[in-house]
Amino acid sequence: MGRLARAFRETAYEAGGLTLWPGRRCPKALALLQRLGAREGAFVTACNPLAKRQPPGWNARAQHRLRQAAHRWPALPGQSRPLRRLHAGWREAQWLLAAPMPVSKRFARRFRQRAILALGRDGMARLIWINV
Repeated sequence: MGRLARAFRETAYEAGGLTLWPGRRCPKALALLQRLGAREGAFVTACNPLAKRQPPGWNARAQHRLRQAAHRWPALPGQSRPLRRLHAGWREAQWLLAAPMPVSKRFARRFRQRAILALGRDGMARLIWINV
C-alpha cells in the first residue's frame, strides 16, 4: 500500500479551472462547489478499478456509466495527473461530483476505486481510502 498511497498523494486533480492537491486547502474550490449548488464534493472516477490498468475504451465506457449513475448530482469533467515522472503515464479522467460525501463514497465503492479526493466544507482536499 505504501507505493500506491504515495502515488495518490503525489497527484494533482484538475476541474473547472482549478488544480488541487491532497492535504492542501483551496478556498476557490468552495466557491466552485457553491456555484454547483453544493457544500462538499469529491473527485470520483470509474477508470482503472482497484488501480489495475484498463484499456482506454474500457475506461471511457466506465466513466460514461458513472456519469449516468450520478446524473442527479452536478458534476464537472476533470482529470488526475501524477506529479512525478515515475507515474507520468497514469492520467485518469475524473468527475468533480458536487454531492454529499456519503454519496461520493458510494459511487467510489460501486466503481471499485481505491480512493477519492474529497473537498470538505473547510476547503481542505483530503484523500479518503475506499476499497483497500
